Amino acid sequence: MRLFALWSLFLGICCQIVPLTAHASDKKDDSQRVWIRLTVKSADIWPVRANGSCWDQCWETPKVPPRELKPYAWYLKFPGFKKAMKGWMVPDVKAVVRVGKQVIELSVQNNQLQPKWNVTRVIRVGPRDSFSVEVLDVDSFGSERIGLYTSKTLPSALWKGGALTLRKFGQVENFTLSSSLISARKPVPGLDLTPPKQPKIPTPSGKQPPKKVIVPPIRVVPPKQPTPKVPVRNIPSKRRVPPASPRKVTKKVVKKPSVKKPSVKKVIKRDLGEKVVYRVRIHRADIWPVKKNGVCWDYCWWKTAGMPTRGMPHFQEYLKSKVFRSTITGNGAPDVWASVQFGSKTYQVKLINNSIQPVWNRTFLVETYTKEPLTIKVFDKDTFDSELIGEKTWKVIPASWSKSKKQVILGPFGQVERLVVSFEKLRRVTRKTPVFPKTVIPPGVQFVKVTVVKAKLWPVTKSGGCWDTCATMSIPPLPPRGLQEEGYYKQSKSFQKMAKGSQAPDVRVKIKLGRYDVYVTPTINDNIAPAWNASHVFRIRGNESLFVEVSDDDENIAHDFLSTYRSTKALVGQFSQNVMGTYSSPYLPPQMFRGGRLILRSFGQVEYLELKVELLQKAKTKPGCDGVYRVRVAEVALMNKRADGKDWHAGVGSMTKPSPYAILKIGGHRLETAVAYKSLRAVYQDSKLIPIRANMPMTLEIRDYTMGLNLSLDRKISIPFLPIRIGLGMKKESGSKVVGQTAFLSTCDVIKKAKQGVVRLKSFGRLKSVVLFFDKVSTTP
Repeated sequence: MRLFALWSLFLGICCQIVPLTAHASDKKDDSQRVWIRLTVKSADIWPVRANGSCWDQCWETPKVPPRELKPYAWYLKFPGFKKAMKGWMVPDVKAVVRVGKQVIELSVQNNQLQPKWNVTRVIRVGPRDSFSVEVLDVDSFGSERIGLYTSKTLPSALWKGGALTLRKFGQVENFTLSSSLISARKPVPGLDLTPPKQPKIPTPSGKQPPKKVIVPPIRVVPPKQPTPKVPVRNIPSKRRVPPASPRKVTKKVVKKPSVKKPSVKKVIKRDLGEKVVYRVRIHRADIWPVKKNGVCWDYCWWKTAGMPTRGMPHFQEYLKSKVFRSTITGNGAPDVWASVQFGSKTYQVKLINNSIQPVWNRTFLVETYTKEPLTIKVFDKDTFDSELIGEKTWKVIPASWSKSKKQVILGPFGQVERLVVSFEKLRRVTRKTPVFPKTVIPPGVQFVKVTVVKAKLWPVTKSGGCWDTCATMSIPPLPPRGLQEEGYYKQSKSFQKMAKGSQAPDVRVKIKLGRYDVYVTPTINDNIAPAWNASHVFRIRGNESLFVEVSDDDENIAHDFLSTYRSTKALVGQFSQNVMGTYSSPYLPPQMFRGGRLILRSFGQVEYLELKVELLQKAKTKPGCDGVYRVRVAEVALMNKRADGKDWHAGVGSMTKPSPYAILKIGGHRLETAVAYKSLRAVYQDSKLIPIRANMPMTLEIRDYTMGLNLSLDRKISIPFLPIRIGLGMKKESGSKVVGQTAFLSTCDVIKKAKQGVVRLKSFGRLKSVVLFFDKVSTTP
């Protein structure tokens, strides 16, 4: 009874507190609810599903570019993307917007990738309302979801009034909404915004119901019970036992089990000798027509009597015997093939049916060691297996075979009378480009012109696979690398097969001098011997490093399109690539200071790369600030977070990073760099000739470019790959935010602080540093 009374008291108190708290929270939330005019404007849909198939029925799947963080209008330059926007394959789009318990269903837009609704509804919302947008493809038998966006709370842009663009959810690129607040003093005509009042429910007697009186429970105290007495027992006392007499105690010796140490086998490295390449040719063979037991090789179960004695110097002498000739006619002769084994490598020659004098004339290149064993086997091919005719093994390849280019006659061994072979030792190019030592820069060297002439590449990867898609599953064996005579590669059919077609690499070269100067050549498709003859001028400022990278451009994009991305981040990191070989040296080679040809050999899968270096004369300038300068914003380094401690952008991974670009103004001249997408450290290649005089002001502004675009009719732009010009301009300033600004009253004060033309500005705004180059070209401004 006591527990029941306490439980009833607790429930009565809770029943009164919970409605009060719920009513208070509802009243607080109801005070923050406002009336808005919500407008659903338009959407941009990706033309194919996530698996690459069409939304509706199509005969051929269109080839669209990969999805990137680009504006939707950027994809219209691709013909496959435009083709996917037309016809029956385009989805029938329907959208459903849910705000709290309120649902807005939009009409179906048939065959539209860019549907435009412009539907307006007046709804009442609060900051705690849930928000979701669902885009559907309506078919004849159902609907397929294109994209779904959900949020537990209503975005502040809609609650407070403004525009909202949802990006990259499902296969939806953009979904645009806007809202505007409706004032409570000026309600919409014909619309009652006040919530209806709840009527009071009268009691049958017309009086209010009486209040409940809570009676506290009566506490019942049970009477105390006496504690029971425990009877005391008589416990007998323990007797004291005298100690035992002393005895001699002998310790038992416990033998520990002996642990056998594991025996370590000494690995003795065998001396294999020098690594060489042999050109081996299997010419022909002479086979004895019967087995050791006198039975024919095929289709013969009786012994042949009257055979001549073996050992004649010429095999043609046996043909004079009638018994010998009878054994080699018909199907009694063997089906012969042979194998040559160098160490663990085995090479086979083709099968020749019904012949005791097979002629192969098969040539192959073998990379082996001079002290490896050599084994030659000759077989007779039967229906289910092969029978050994003869076998011969040499522990070491005789040196006399490779010294003379004459044929070597082997035999007899087994039932093989003689086997004619030839060995030729080939010379290899084992030279590698060394790392260059530190050299003193001669006076007067300031600019060098580097020309990427040509290169030769190995047609397969390091693991033995194709650079691009292979038509066949198995790759034929190739000759060894590094042979001095290139004619052997031209004679190899397997080498020529891998050097042509779509499996050959799409090659480009990247050269980096120092930390800031980077040049990337155009891409040459499907070629292992590309020739560029492309040049670039580098500025030498000190003991700089050299880095060369040859890669396979898997994206297969034309160089005209790559040239629009002039920043290093966009040139190197935006497109996937497969590195074929890299070469690096902490110091510049001597050819950079005296001119000439620089050949880099044997790095990665690159056989050699030829560069041509030309020295350019240093401009004769007078001391002083006035003159014409080549100005360049070389590097911009930003902090990891914004000033409020948050990421630069919403997203995951690299999506949170900024996209900086710089605007430099000197007097009336303006230099604007390209955008380095998603980078905290950007290196640019943009430069401009600017005449500088005394007391010319300089301003530097770093902006973070966002994906929001503002199209205007101020100027015309051209689209790569399309020979047309569109009268819509794109202003970066409208979709960007200022990260840092600085200004100087005189540009000459900045140039005086430069070391070899390099100026480093530190710590302003959210920037770590900015590097500027001022290279004086002439004295007359």
